[in-house]
Amino acid sequence: MQTKKLRKPLIGLAGRARSGKDTAAQVLIDWHGYRKDSFARPIREFVAGLCGITVEEMDPIKESPHPRLCGVSPRYAMQTLGTEWGRHTLAKNIWLEQCRARILDNAEEGVPTVITDVRFDNEADLIRAMGGTIIHVVRPDALVVAAHVSEAGVTAQPFDFRILNDGSLDSFQHAVTRVYQDIR
Repeated sequence: MQTKKLRKPLIGLAGRARSGKDTAAQVLIDWHGYRKDSFARPIREFVAGLCGITVEEMDPIKESPHPRLCGVSPRYAMQTLGTEWGRHTLAKNIWLEQCRARILDNAEEGVPTVITDVRFDNEADLIRAMGGTIIHVVRPDALVVAAHVSEAGVTAQPFDFRILNDGSLDSFQHAVTRVYQDIR
């Protein structure tokens, strides 16, 4: 897989569900000019379409069974579509190639990208190969939402960063900015 190093720092966020990855991304968007993306973006858009709602409308109900999904939750649908169908049936790197193209498009526009859902080692490897950095967001009291291989986590490497999310929103936001400044 050929990769292109980026001028602006590409950041990938790894961590369990509800650890604070989206909050960290919002800091990078609001304070540092990043554009949010995810490996699962095409999957999220597809499942939201099946439910007849937008991706934004799906977020608050993603844990609840949905009648248009035959009673399974949007989270379950996304996990199984992304992993069992996408990664295991089509190609292990199917979502990487889609996301890599969007990252490069953003770079052409001069906009840095933050990826909010680094769940597998090959996803983290792509971010690193493109000159990016992985930030592991750790929240000790985050509940385990689903026992699925996509929630197993990413292997930390020596140059990765770690942010502990165990205090106030303000302290977490400043921790994200400190790591961002270290990466730059």
